[in-house]
Amino acid sequence: MPTAVSSAVPSAVPTAGANTLQSVLAAVGPPVLQALCLPRGPDVVAGEPVLLDIAEGVAPGPRTLLLAVGCRPADPVTASAIRQAAAAEVAAVVVKAYGDDLAPAVRAAESGRIALLLVDDAVPWPHLHLLLSATVAGDRGARREPLSAVVTGDLFALANAVAAMVGGAIAIEDPHQHVLAYSNVPGQPIDDARQAGILGRRVPAEFRLADLYDQVRRSKSVQRVEVPGIRPRLAAAIRAGDEPIGSIWAIEGNDGFPPDAERALADAARLASLHILRLRTTADLERAARGEALRAVLLGRPGPAVEVLPTVDSHDVTVVGFQIDGSADDADGTLLARTADLVTVFCESQHRMAACLTLGGTIYALLPTGRGADRAVLPALVGRVLTRAFESLRVRLRAGIGGTVGDLAAVAHSRADADRVLQVLAERVDGPAVATIADVRSRTILLHLQDIIAGDPRLSLEVLDRMCAHDADKGTGYLDTLRAYLDCFGDVPTASSRIFLHQNTFRHRMRRMTEIFGLNLDDPDERLVLWLLLRASG
Repeated sequence: MPTAVSSAVPSAVPTAGANTLQSVLAAVGPPVLQALCLPRGPDVVAGEPVLLDIAEGVAPGPRTLLLAVGCRPADPVTASAIRQAAAAEVAAVVVKAYGDDLAPAVRAAESGRIALLLVDDAVPWPHLHLLLSATVAGDRGARREPLSAVVTGDLFALANAVAAMVGGAIAIEDPHQHVLAYSNVPGQPIDDARQAGILGRRVPAEFRLADLYDQVRRSKSVQRVEVPGIRPRLAAAIRAGDEPIGSIWAIEGNDGFPPDAERALADAARLASLHILRLRTTADLERAARGEALRAVLLGRPGPAVEVLPTVDSHDVTVVGFQIDGSADDADGTLLARTADLVTVFCESQHRMAACLTLGGTIYALLPTGRGADRAVLPALVGRVLTRAFESLRVRLRAGIGGTVGDLAAVAHSRADADRVLQVLAERVDGPAVATIADVRSRTILLHLQDIIAGDPRLSLEVLDRMCAHDADKGTGYLDTLRAYLDCFGDVPTASSRIFLHQNTFRHRMRRMTEIFGLNLDDPDERLVLWLLLRASG
């Protein structure tokens, strides 16, 4: 009996001009991307990258590249997603190691006969998505299409087009030497500085030469740059009018630059300004949407717009509150606005989905937070924000880190925690500038009790009211004496020294106090209630 033959083109057989896993791996390559297993070989057709949505299951079409965001290699959920991807004829699944054992994910991929690729943990998923999108869209630069043919906003495609024209690898940077995009044309020589810049998303510290970048920014022409230890480069400023908004860099290949390289790079710099401005506009719209959604959840009124906030399916989230030190002069709010911009840019550079908003005099940031021990890195990150604010704006901030929550509906509680921490920090003039809710939990509980007691007249003792009136009328200091006595657990020598009284005078006051007001300090319940009310009253 003849065997039935499917009329569909097998995904393992590439059509003419199609991208394959081999071409994708060659274009991106280590250390960014590498293959863990290729059960059907390297010639499987590779299509567009798609981000995995665990909540909705695997839904990409055949031949796509599935980016397994939030999936840990050793998690059974990841193995299940890989098997579903294989059934959907996905070309490859891309995972991060996160320090886990990769073997379970590899076994699932080999069993399902689907390629498994590994991306470096330091590469953000949105960054990889853009890079793979540019890669599988085809090597525009190799076909020498005009730069104007590159879709506005696609900086990676522009970098590829320019790379082919100038014969060298391209990097596009913002004014702070963050790498916005880079070319991935196969075979172009690079150096360690380029590789480190791609992985770290910023030019390595040893090559952030202020004089050199200032020269590039000021020049109206393309500059040739030669620095010991790296390949020579051509560089041009990217401007929006007279404002420098970035720079574009080309690494010299083994055969040098072609005669028209400088002209091509100058043309690319002019076009790149349109791309960057388009990306800025998009980023501003996304930021505004996140701000409005954050306002809703901070106030306890989350709505449909919260989908633009970090997804709690993949992350816990934490609210961090920032306040300017009260001694700063900011009558018109300009300093607060500039500080909010700095906090927003810094947080978004660390977490693409971070959301920031100013309410009153407080700048709030909603940050995706790693699970378990990873939460310990948050105070360090917040500390870097404070350092950057002082270095850039000469403004001192304090920051309160709220509790970490796993539900957007609980974000309002995290915000309340952050507010309490800020209140405690404001009281402690010589205290730390950053604290978590766990660091100051005891004091925040007392502050909460203060609010409860102040709002409920039933939570009071008449004896304390009479004592307060007596002190005001007679000039006695019974309240202070009682507070010191209770604070020191009845230790008279310690309590008397705290309020600078002789021990005999202190004991005399305590006797008169019990006679006048009928206190029973032998009763532990009465001592506890007296102490709580005195502490809550400040």
